[in-house]
Amino acid sequence: DMARILSQLIRQEFVESEMSLPLLQLLDLEESDEEDDERSDILEILQDINDFVHESEEAIDTFFINIMQQQNS
Repeated sequence: DMARILSQLIRQEFVESEMSLPLLQLLDLEESDEEDDERSDILEILQDINDFVHESEEAIDTFFINIMQQQNS
């Protein structure tokens, strides 16, 4: 994304000691936002996995219940 690229270019072109504190804080905030996005993506994937596992457990339970009911009939 453009903000990340701009942040990288600024860090490459300027020495941190010459940058103002607000600019440094803004760059750090941008990096933090990227980490939050990555964390959000990971949490979404984990939630999808959790949903899949839950649905699979239900399907397996239903399968075994049906088999046991057929054997008892």
